[in-house]
Amino acid sequence: MPTITRFHRIIGWLGALSIVLAYLSLTMDWLSPDNIPYNLLNLAGGVMLGYRVYLDRNWANLFLELFFIAVAVLALVKIALIV
Repeated sequence: MPTITRFHRIIGWLGALSIVLAYLSLTMDWLSPDNIPYNLLNLAGGVMLGYRVYLDRNWANLFLELFFIAVAVLALVKIALIV
């Protein structure tokens, strides 16, 4: 198992903050689900948290983050095809 450094912890926290900010923005009607920044926040959060939980070999959480990434990518492709 790789050594978890301060950098890895920061990446994990930034990922968590990104997903929480996306959720807060959606809840407060600052962003909508068909909005590029909302989906980029989810994508960035999923990638950063996915990297962090991969290092921990936390497979259940990695599955969840891969799902977040896939949904965000699908939403961004949908937005790109509509525009």
